[in-house]
Amino acid sequence: MKVPYYNLYSAVWELTQSCNMRCLHCGSYATGKRPNELTTEEALDLCDQLSALGLKYITLSGGEPLLRPDWDLIAERLIRNSVRISLITNGYFIKKNIDKFLRLKTYIEKVAVSIDGIRETHDYIRQTEGAFHRGLEGLQILRRIGISTAVITSVSRWNLHELEELEIELMKRKVLGWQVQVVFPGGRMREHLSQMPEPEDIIPVAQFILRESRKFKSRKVPIDTFCADDMGYYSTICKFINPCWQGCQAGIQSIGIESDGTIKGCLSLYPEISDKKDPFAEGNIRKKSLKEIWGNKNGFSYNRRFDKRKVRGYCRKCEFLELCRCGCSEVAYYASGSRYENPYCLHRLEALGYDINEPYNSRKIKEKFKDAIEEAEYCKKLFKKNKNL
Repeated sequence: MKVPYYNLYSAVWELTQSCNMRCLHCGSYATGKRPNELTTEEALDLCDQLSALGLKYITLSGGEPLLRPDWDLIAERLIRNSVRISLITNGYFIKKNIDKFLRLKTYIEKVAVSIDGIRETHDYIRQTEGAFHRGLEGLQILRRIGISTAVITSVSRWNLHELEELEIELMKRKVLGWQVQVVFPGGRMREHLSQMPEPEDIIPVAQFILRESRKFKSRKVPIDTFCADDMGYYSTICKFINPCWQGCQAGIQSIGIESDGTIKGCLSLYPEISDKKDPFAEGNIRKKSLKEIWGNKNGFSYNRRFDKRKVRGYCRKCEFLELCRCGCSEVAYYASGSRYENPYCLHRLEALGYDINEPYNSRKIKEKFKDAIEEAEYCKKLFKKNKNL
């Protein structure tokens, strides 16, 4: 049997798992460095291996990538190899890294700063007082030196009702791009399941994105609001907010790289606590070359050899199964425990009779999630009180 050839187009690289924050929704449970993170020499060699496989685009992330002292050397090597780069950061150390950004500003395609609500909410979710101020300050510094910026917001019941208020704050800072995505119960979020959105809760999120993207296209607002791949697929409104979904590309066109050199199809797929080994790890560059790992005919099997016979739930009878393949692998896995079912789907909700055209209404959301919001407000006050002790 002929083995299909896969072209590596993009990657997400966790430069370090070290982080100065302890975000309540962090999927990787980032705290300190992983044991045996790649040395500078190993990381630069990996840059060359990525280039040799034809990589076109990479996102540098963490943990907090700016806590890795040689992040700029890695970025420089990738740039020299004609790889387009972007960076995701919490923004806290942008000012401290200004000289490095000035040197690389012509080549960095975009820097995205994570902002998860208005000031008190963001600082609470990030468990870091001043995180909101430092994140927005970082955005303004980058804008002043000519680097394109964006904001990424992870939506939960902590902040679903604050999207309009947050948008005002972002427009004040002249943010031009805003990615809105949904949190899922991996990592620390497993400890806060009361704040997890249910599948039907993505409807107001999608409607907010649709409303704001239409305003942007008609030039009523300067900020381009869009969704991540965790929201879809093929509903009547998806043609406006996520029109080009062609199935999860993990292990087909993209990879995730952990800071110790472990290669995965997607960096957002983590093992269960009870797993003795990571079922999503395809190999480590200290033991095999990236070319060997990528070219393994049995590698990335959960996606390269997607088995339609295993599909269950609504996805099994969906007319878009061939294209969609149960949507985002991360969402499907964490929501259903399986790669083969995804309840967080607007098309499914539409087919089940939900009104997906109901507009975003912060007042109604506050009423619906009253208990969750009250719980969050109490926790925010407790967090602030403890910080002041």
